Amino acid sequence: MLCVELRRLSKNKLFYVAVSFGVIIGLIGLFPYYSDTSYYKIYQLDTSISAFEAWLYCLGLGSGAMLQLLLPLLIGLPYCDSFLHDKKTGYSKAVLARVSFAKYMRSKIVVNFLAGGLTAIAILFILFLIVAALFPLHLPNTDMNFVPQGPGAAYYQEHPFPYILFIIGTNAVFGGLYGILGFSFSALLKNRYAVMASPFLFYMGLLVISEVFHIKIIDPVHLIAAYSVQLPGMGTFVWGYGAVVLISCILIMKLIRETNKELIQ
Repeated sequence: MLCVELRRLSKNKLFYVAVSFGVIIGLIGLFPYYSDTSYYKIYQLDTSISAFEAWLYCLGLGSGAMLQLLLPLLIGLPYCDSFLHDKKTGYSKAVLARVSFAKYMRSKIVVNFLAGGLTAIAILFILFLIVAALFPLHLPNTDMNFVPQGPGAAYYQEHPFPYILFIIGTNAVFGGLYGILGFSFSALLKNRYAVMASPFLFYMGLLVISEVFHIKIIDPVHLIAAYSVQLPGMGTFVWGYGAVVLISCILIMKLIRETNKELIQ
């Protein structure tokens, strides 16, 4: 069953649309990077221009913060609506005639995690390949340029590539968990487009609450842009991921109970 779901994901055009759109949005961040570093060439400070810093601009550093706002929406596109789609088309009934409901749900949860995580990884990795082709791989000059904060920031100046991999890894976890979260909203929403948008709506809701009430620890932007975390330790990640896991578990249990009732009837 898992292999079948993975094949369906690989053939899903929305996955490739989400990745392509994410790369385009990320590249918009290079415009403020060009602007911020334009005087380096004038004063022959070319070694201060770095692909590693340019990549952070793609993710949302500077004024080009579109990707860190729209990434949750892109994560929801490929597969979050698959449960409702299967139910509407009758595909789930055909599948459940051959496999158990528990196995079907497990495959859905795993593939939604992979779909969200792979969407985030693909976008950020492709962006790094592009900036590496456009800019030199100089070590970041933190004396003149941006100094990241948060977990792993101490490695940025001397070991920027492992730090970039760390950021991609945190985004992979973010994408996977928000992918499951979107899928779990099938328990509350019966419109597939609303389900696809649910990770974005949840993300924006937390963002608004954190800004209005000045509760920085619940700011979900830090889960994408780990370089902006101002709180010590991993508390932001523990709370951010933990809340998503808890809500997802509650909604998935509700979805399982409702579906089991329908199967009995």
